[in-house]
Amino acid sequence: MTQSDEVYESSDRTLNDGETEELIAQAERTRTAALAQGRPDLAAKAQEVIDNLTSAHERLEQTHAEHGHARHQLQAARGELDEAQNEEG
Repeated sequence: MTQSDEVYESSDRTLNDGETEELIAQAERTRTAALAQGRPDLAAKAQEVIDNLTSAHERLEQTHAEHGHARHQLQAARGELDEAQNEEG
């Protein structure tokens, strides 16, 4: 397994394990509770956590998609190279 394979599989697991969504849900509950207790400072911190987690998850999704596209292109190029070498040989 190549390093590229490992990175791709790791990001795929991270995107699909539900942990980010659970952390965001916890932060949303914290924000709601803080507002109910009259603590806008804590609610703002919870919102900051939500925003940061969401942003990081979206960046990972984008990078993962780009990585997948690059892997597909590389595989296609390798196939073309193999074809060309077989035609020569």
